[in-house]
Amino acid sequence: MENKLKKSTVVICMVLIILLQVIVRIYVGNRKEYFHIDEAYSYALMNYDKIDITDNSDFYDNWHNKKYYIDYLSVNEDEKFDFRAVYENQKNDVHPPFYYLLLRIVASFTIDSFTKWTGIILNIVIFVFSSIFIYLICSRLFKNQILALFATLITGLTIGALDTTAYIRMYELANLFILMITYAHMKIFDKEELKLNDLIFIGTTALLASLTHYYTIMYMFVLFVMFAVKYIKKKQYKNLAKYVATFAIAEGLSLAIFPYSLYHMFGGYRGAGAKSNLFNLDSLFVEAGQCFYILQKGAANNLGLLLILIYIILKQKAKNLEGKDKIINLIFIPSIIYFLLVAKMSPYKELRYFMPIISVSTIWLIYTFYILYKNILKEKDAILVTILTFVIVIVSPIVTKTKLDFTFTKMNHLAKRIAEKSDLPAMYIINENNLRFLDDIYLFTEFEDSYIMRSSNASIENIENVMKDKDMSKGIVLVFNEGVDSDSIISQIKVRYNYSKDELMQNLNAGKVVYVY
Repeated sequence: MENKLKKSTVVICMVLIILLQVIVRIYVGNRKEYFHIDEAYSYALMNYDKIDITDNSDFYDNWHNKKYYIDYLSVNEDEKFDFRAVYENQKNDVHPPFYYLLLRIVASFTIDSFTKWTGIILNIVIFVFSSIFIYLICSRLFKNQILALFATLITGLTIGALDTTAYIRMYELANLFILMITYAHMKIFDKEELKLNDLIFIGTTALLASLTHYYTIMYMFVLFVMFAVKYIKKKQYKNLAKYVATFAIAEGLSLAIFPYSLYHMFGGYRGAGAKSNLFNLDSLFVEAGQCFYILQKGAANNLGLLLILIYIILKQKAKNLEGKDKIINLIFIPSIIYFLLVAKMSPYKELRYFMPIISVSTIWLIYTFYILYKNILKEKDAILVTILTFVIVIVSPIVTKTKLDFTFTKMNHLAKRIAEKSDLPAMYIINENNLRFLDDIYLFTEFEDSYIMRSSNASIENIENVMKDKDMSKGIVLVFNEGVDSDSIISQIKVRYNYSKDELMQNLNAGKVVYVY
């Protein structure tokens, strides 16, 4: 039974849903206390003339004030809306440039300022468009506007959806383009003739998606094969020609704009690593299992296994599921193939690599349970039970106190402590064989003065010489890279400066922060 609401009612409901989702994202953004190393790269890649600040000739064995690091992470007055660095940096990196171009635009309004809100605001704006396309997809799937609105609300509030916004990388944008290309194919699913506006929509989306993240190409390629086969089977050769030409033009333009994509995908270290992982089938099932756990956490708030169990039990009662629309395959098949390929190809088994399919995965899950319930219950009851099921999914992280990965709330203590001690001398002792400076560059935007010392130079004599003009009466903050003999250095500093205490302020991803006083 199709439920029809007035257009004005739908618009009002969507405005309220998006407003709620934005408020939640502002709250999440406000709680973000630290940065992943790749988030630091996001700021650098859209701005600086080098990919890594450690490549600066003056980086090591020098004092730097906070501006030195802020310059690396922010746009200066004379650099506003200058996109040359974006292109050059991405040429030498492993990702296409479109997201960084957008980030550069936003950063051009926050001159000489490094703030998490540059990236978070961009991601929130992108998400607003995603939410619109989520509704458009759900409206076609459910043919019930109330359920479509509910699914839109739920899809935007999963752990994975919120983490995607909190993580200042290109994945929020990739998620948007996956939604757009899915919707574009839903629009043409039953059309006997492809119209120019449909082709322009598909082509533009494919172009921008290819310039955002290479993983989106896999999802689009599956859709491409599905529709090409469909047109061949139906002998719709005119549609086939138009469709193939659209993707050919889109990908041709993508390569013309950014020809380095080919090297990134097939010749760069990430491309080579992906190929190596893909054809190593020894651990296929283990990796798929690991990645399923990650995806279910993101798309189903850690209730994925429970939902599967409920589905299996109720499926016996429903027998053959009736009312299932073939159009759902436009989500299911590309998502499954994307999942399996990325599970094998990704360098790390982490949520971020599945963020582009977070939204479509949640939509598929809600739809699957709706069809299941509809085969067991009356439609109104099926809608109510579907809503109840996913209300439980959404509130479960509150009950279980599940935290988002990319807010780094565990670093809250450190952020506050560093702010309190920002006027103290600070020294980063780096193990060049395990260099992870960008993991913790945020700390050095807080210190008034900090010194970068190679671990090979970290003798007490050199430290004493470096600190000779500094006020050491209140102590020193030391940041150690993994692999550095921190205990020995701390002991020698305590003896030299008559300190009696050392306090571990925080263990880091690749080191630790110690206050010696």
